Amino acid sequence: MVMKQGPMAKYGSRYGVRQKKIAAAIERVQKQKHSCPYCERPALERMSAGIWHCRKCGNKFAGGAYFPTSAIGQQIMKMRIEKEKVSAAPEAKLNK
Repeated sequence: MVMKQGPMAKYGSRYGVRQKKIAAAIERVQKQKHSCPYCERPALERMSAGIWHCRKCGNKFAGGAYFPTSAIGQQIMKMRIEKEKVSAAPEAKLNK
């Protein structure tokens, strides 16, 4: 007899092996400790799909459904940082 282990043991012989492996990988990452983008402490918890709450600093923010940051959110943050660098460059020249 094979022992059922991991987060997908609750499904037993239903839904197929491949679907359970995919769901198990997502659930493992979702349940692990995530660090807060504001206070940098590993105290984030998922309240519902896309809503994350830090137990230390109390910040509540929208993120990815299963992870605090989504791929699109990371791209937007990179674009925002680049835009701030470009807009700060002319100001630096004026201050000299």
